[in-house]
Amino acid sequence: MWGRITISSIIVVSSSPAFAADGRDSLMRVFDYNPSIAGERSRAKAAAIELDIAKADRRFDFRIDATAERQDISTAARHLSTTTATVSATVSLPIWSGGRVSARIAAAGARADVARAELVEATNRVLTDAMIAHIDVARDRTLLRLQQEQTHILAQTVMAAELRAQAQEVTDTDVQQAKTRLAISQARVSQAEASLISSSQQYWAITGAEPDGDEQIDDRLPPLPQPSDIGNLLASMPSMMAERHRVQASLADLQFARATVRPTVNLFARYDRQFGGTTLPDYLGRNTMSVGITMRLPLYQGGRPGAEVRARRALLEQSRERQVAIERTILSVIRARYAQLMAADETMRESKIAIDASEQALKFAAEQHLYGERTLLDVLNASQELLRAQTRLVDSRRDRVAIAYEILALFGQLVPLVEQLRHRTHVAANNESGRRAALLKLDANGLWQAQGWSIGSSIAKRPDLTASNR
Repeated sequence: MWGRITISSIIVVSSSPAFAADGRDSLMRVFDYNPSIAGERSRAKAAAIELDIAKADRRFDFRIDATAERQDISTAARHLSTTTATVSATVSLPIWSGGRVSARIAAAGARADVARAELVEATNRVLTDAMIAHIDVARDRTLLRLQQEQTHILAQTVMAAELRAQAQEVTDTDVQQAKTRLAISQARVSQAEASLISSSQQYWAITGAEPDGDEQIDDRLPPLPQPSDIGNLLASMPSMMAERHRVQASLADLQFARATVRPTVNLFARYDRQFGGTTLPDYLGRNTMSVGITMRLPLYQGGRPGAEVRARRALLEQSRERQVAIERTILSVIRARYAQLMAADETMRESKIAIDASEQALKFAAEQHLYGERTLLDVLNASQELLRAQTRLVDSRRDRVAIAYEILALFGQLVPLVEQLRHRTHVAANNESGRRAALLKLDANGLWQAQGWSIGSSIAKRPDLTASNR
């Protein structure tokens, strides 16, 4: 009557998982194209172009102007018409701008660096979302299968209880209790189906593709930084790099505001050629050439430069305080993630032990029920406890992988990992079978094997309960 759902049936993790089953294909699909990443890449490109625009202010300016003019002069004595044309060529070279151009270039360069750091941060975040969406689909599909198996077992239990009630071996109360558990289980199947649809749609929204149907949660984690290295790696985190460059941009803006009260000096050369006129020399053409220096000295601007300096100084202080706040937030999040990873690691181990014990308890309760030593409610409770333990194992495995990838994203190490994976699997190849073979071959190279990060006992050192006799 009572079936058994082993740990290995929850989510099978083989030594060589299927290409699309372990999430690596999802990562590379998102890395190849994702609208959010593409948008951030375009924004970074625009910021780099702004730097080129700022650099143009320190180069010479060359222009040609052409004008044509006709004048009609009428008097009582005569009527005179003249047509003149002038062509001018002007070259202007800024010699000193009081630091405006240098400050503008520094600000544009810092903002370009901010955009690049935010691009890396966004790419890591989207890749993490893709992996989490993948394992959410795997989790929800597994929970749905567990609930369906539980519903099937409860349906058989109800049928057996009704037959035994007719033989007066159990009471009607036992039958109604079994029907109650069956109805609850059927409702949970509907909820699990809805959760699977929701996670599948989230996966589609991120990757642009439907789930393959064989997603699994791979317990092997990519290399994770040691908790003791957080201080050394803090400066290289994308979010911290972005904040540091924001401070530099604010400082450059302050320098630009201070430079607005300084004089500017330009060197110019001008050549004019005029045709037409009322006299013969003018009609044949007249050339004019001039070379000089222009200086502009602002004396009074209504207090605007001083106000801009004060405003930029306040924004600089805001950027510095924001940098401190972001650093504290990142440190707190990373420490919390490592603690959660340890908890998920421990929960995963204890859940395996709980599943083994729950299966034995269910087996004994079912046998004792046949001899009248246990009620049907005891058997139903034992079955429900087994399902809870299995659900905790699935959730802990999901949380463990999700937290690991969130840690990699915070450190900015997920993009290099995917780039290495993409290079080694030759993603650009059109032969799908070749891609599968190349990825499966990676398992022997140890790119994706569990690492010995010391935040708790390694899962590889714990007893494997999947092969225990039940």
